[in-house]
Amino acid sequence: MSPLRRFHPPAPLLALEVNGAGDATAALFLAHLLRDETVAQALTMTASAVHAVLGETHRTGSREMTLVPAQESIVEPPRRFGARRIR
Repeated sequence: MSPLRRFHPPAPLLALEVNGAGDATAALFLAHLLRDETVAQALTMTASAVHAVLGETHRTGSREMTLVPAQESIVEPPRRFGARRIR
């Protein structure tokens, strides 16, 4: 069994409060893991997609995540935040 590894995706913080960000993060992370991606790859794609959706949400001023307008960013995030291993 491999040792527990910890990762951090260095995505910048966005000043907003929204509903559903935790649920979206958990769902995307699980989806990436089920595609046989490594934890680092899954975290990179999840953080990148959620950040893109939250950025779009922030631009619209909505309290609800703008998932439909940002759906292309979920599939192919415009910016990637590579997860870095931490101790």
